[in-house]
Amino acid sequence: MKNQKRWKDMLAGALIVTTVAALAVPALAATSNRSVQATTASSTSAAPAAAATQSSSYIGEAKAKEIALNHAGLTSSQVTFVRANLDWDNGRAEYEVEFYANGKEYDYDIDAVTGDIRSYDYEAEHYTPSASSSAATQSSSYIGEAKAKEVALNHAGLTSSAVTFVRANLDWDNGRAEYEVEFYANGKEYDYDIDAVTGDIRSYDYDAEYYAPASSTASSGSISESQAKQIVQERAGSTGGTFREFKLDWDDGRSMYEGEYRMGWTEYEFEIDAATGTVLEWGVD
Repeated sequence: MKNQKRWKDMLAGALIVTTVAALAVPALAATSNRSVQATTASSTSAAPAAAATQSSSYIGEAKAKEIALNHAGLTSSQVTFVRANLDWDNGRAEYEVEFYANGKEYDYDIDAVTGDIRSYDYEAEHYTPSASSSAATQSSSYIGEAKAKEVALNHAGLTSSAVTFVRANLDWDNGRAEYEVEFYANGKEYDYDIDAVTGDIRSYDYDAEYYAPASSTASSGSISESQAKQIVQERAGSTGGTFREFKLDWDDGRSMYEGEYRMGWTEYEFEIDAATGTVLEWGVD
């Protein structure tokens, strides 16, 4: 009898433990769900707040411009700004500042929080100041295209009637203005770089290879400059860009138009057959 009673007591105890455990599981689940939901909500709401706090600590575009100008030793009235925008590099915010002055293109990357200059450089190539820029006021002291041609011809021992001119245009190199003069004569291609102020010949060369024009009309090609430019604009999909360089040149006995066309932040480099209008080379940067 004692054993039977003990067995009943043990069975009753087991039933009580099972009942308590069954009641506890839903309660724990509910508590766990509430904890997860609260944590998730807190994390979601905190993210935008943190981002807003971070952006409020940025120095701003105006300050980034000021830092770049001070480093370059220039004032805002002396430059033409291209852009000053916020960007990201390797997880860090920075301002990219770009401007032109005195025939140079300046590029700065400035830390958006500290204002430190992360990198900078400038390039003097492929930029000719507009008539409104301060550098353009120096043009009154330039010798002019006609004089530049004369200097080149005298050096080559030729006359204007004996050559076919390809170009004689003002350009910039290492911050100095110069005339690039190019012409053909007696199966040779002559190239001159002439100081725009002093008239000194900075460099010259001629190449007798690959050139044998059939007639005096060979240098003009079969399509005009405007037609070649139209081909470039159609290929780029817009007429709102700017030709930063455009010239007629010769390669392997073939005349072609080549240059650069900039539209926004995209730059197209091209070579177009001057006889057929075929796009020989096309690059996008």
